[in-house]
Amino acid sequence: MQLNIAIKKNFSFILKTFKQEDVRFRLVTMLKLTLLSIFPFILVIFLLSLFYKFNILYFNSINEGSAQILDSTLIDFLVNRISNFFLPLSIFICCLMIVSLYVADLMLRPFNTISEYCQKKMNGDNDVGFDPFFYADLKLINTFGDLFFHHIDDCEEKGQLSPYKVPKKFLQIHKPVIENGFFIHFGFWIMISSIVTLVLLNILSTELHNALIEYSMEILKKTNATQSEFLIGQREIYNSIVWGILVSYFCACLVMVGHLYNQVSKPAFAYFSTMRSFLKGKHNTRVHMLGYYYIRDHSRIFNKYLDFLCRELKSGYYNK
Repeated sequence: MQLNIAIKKNFSFILKTFKQEDVRFRLVTMLKLTLLSIFPFILVIFLLSLFYKFNILYFNSINEGSAQILDSTLIDFLVNRISNFFLPLSIFICCLMIVSLYVADLMLRPFNTISEYCQKKMNGDNDVGFDPFFYADLKLINTFGDLFFHHIDDCEEKGQLSPYKVPKKFLQIHKPVIENGFFIHFGFWIMISSIVTLVLLNILSTELHNALIEYSMEILKKTNATQSEFLIGQREIYNSIVWGILVSYFCACLVMVGHLYNQVSKPAFAYFSTMRSFLKGKHNTRVHMLGYYYIRDHSRIFNKYLDFLCRELKSGYYNK
């Protein structure tokens, strides 16, 4: 009975955790990056199966008996060779999942920092300070957020929201900017995982195809010039296709970096724009995260904090 209750509690806790929007975003990001790296391996295995079928058809037209032996034993041989890569591939996938979760956390970190600060301020913790991670995070939202919260601290000491002249460099920003520091740090981990994937994929594909050729020649025992030329030509075609897969995968990684970065650059600009408008006197301005479900919990806390400021501090000037 107690075991059933414990299982139900753990199950309900897991369901509640998965319902959290930022948790779902981390899992979706992990899934995207993991599948991106696994897909080239699937393509290579599929390519090997095609060459295997081509070899069976070719050798069957030359020597039906040898082709039947090859057909019956080659699958087991390739499966045994693939099993040798099972452990390193499993370790690689586990490491890739960890790195993917870190990348997702890196993407959400600036918004989490702001929401934690705002929540503590609303809870009455006046000793808390806004301390963003400048070495890795979004510079725009961190730099302007530091300016914003320092000004709000001054307003709290005065007991009212006072005007603030926004520096000119921030007034000239009207769209999401490219954050070089964050982009480099963000892309670094994806590039590392992609390089490891490329190395493993190249080793796996070369090893398996060489094994396919060598075992085919061993079963056939005697290969004439035509057969040898066929196998050598097949290796050249195979290597060309594999390199095409490698290049395509690397390009897909670059596209993925841009896609994931775009998922945080626009919300970061929305935060920045709201802070800037608030400092300029538009106290009814709030952050609206339509289409960015993973930021909604953080934006709600930030919006509540702005409501809190409007209630607690008296406006020092007329606000339309």
